Amino acid sequence: MKKNKRILVVSGSSGGHIFAAMAFIEEWKKTYLVQENDLLLILPKKSIRAHLKEIPCAVKYIDGRSFNLSLGLRNLFCFWSFLKALFESFFILIFFKPEIVIAFGSIVCVPIVWWGWFFRRKVVLHEQNVFPGRANLFLSWFADIAAVSFEETMPYFNSLAKEVKLTGLPLRETLVKKESFLARNFFGFSNDNFTLLAMGGSQGSSSVNHLVSSACVQLEKEYLKKLNLIHLSAEFDMPYLVDVYKKSGINARVFAFLGQMSDAYSAADLVISRAGALSIAEIAFFKLPALLIPYPYAYQHQQVNARVLEKKGVAEVLEEASLSVKELRDKLKDFMDNPSRLAIMRDNYGESIDSSAAKRLVEII
Repeated sequence: MKKNKRILVVSGSSGGHIFAAMAFIEEWKKTYLVQENDLLLILPKKSIRAHLKEIPCAVKYIDGRSFNLSLGLRNLFCFWSFLKALFESFFILIFFKPEIVIAFGSIVCVPIVWWGWFFRRKVVLHEQNVFPGRANLFLSWFADIAAVSFEETMPYFNSLAKEVKLTGLPLRETLVKKESFLARNFFGFSNDNFTLLAMGGSQGSSSVNHLVSSACVQLEKEYLKKLNLIHLSAEFDMPYLVDVYKKSGINARVFAFLGQMSDAYSAADLVISRAGALSIAEIAFFKLPALLIPYPYAYQHQQVNARVLEKKGVAEVLEEASLSVKELRDKLKDFMDNPSRLAIMRDNYGESIDSSAAKRLVEII
């Protein structure tokens, strides 16, 4: 192991940010002889921490809410929250004294990175999406290295950051490809049935949940008999989904959070999902044919992410505003009737996507 460097990691509130940061931290701890007080993770107070059973290092939470330049009451409150985070971040840098600051995106990274630059610490950014977030684009002026997950992202940073590196998106160590029959056995599914994985993103999506459940319920009986369904939902939609699937006789497993995502991906023939960076990377890692429904209010991120997979011929992009239950049902039936189409989409992925992005990110630091 190498001699440790004191490092401060900061991440936004979504799963795409946090799980990438945690994958990096796990790899960092394998590479360096980390002392207990030499690694600190900063998260916004409003985050998905309830699902993070074991964070692999010390954590501090600071304020961090997005705002723009309008004068609305909510926006003024968010601006005050940002000023508070700026104050909190100053004392974190003063007392923790990091050698390196690495940021994984969102507004909460801005004060930490700015103070890191001010105190002449090495600053590294990691961008998970194809189209960069506004925070990372702004912070690239203060960064020594901007690391990106997609080759298509590099031109956005070439004229801003001192150095741009293609690393890929760090994935969790627990993601391992398994034989489909073993994965389906984990859920108690028949191996012969068509298995659908439905995901609404790390924060859950009620609109996607209701679209998928309504489309499945409207399937004719001959299709229902052949369907296995794994549905990852927000907690508030779970009672409704469990009830509607039970009444319809659909062989479904509904989870608010699933630690065994390797089994879910390995069991699936098709995934219906939002198009966040983490979801896109994990879907590609498992070479899954996909129906992607980008979140329409995500500052273009999900739309651009989804189009990358669509261009490869491995996914279809469906616009939420115009997507009907009937259209989604018919697309699902078409995939169930045409296994050769699924095979072609899997082949279109080409070479397997490696899982060494976290290692490459550690190496460039």
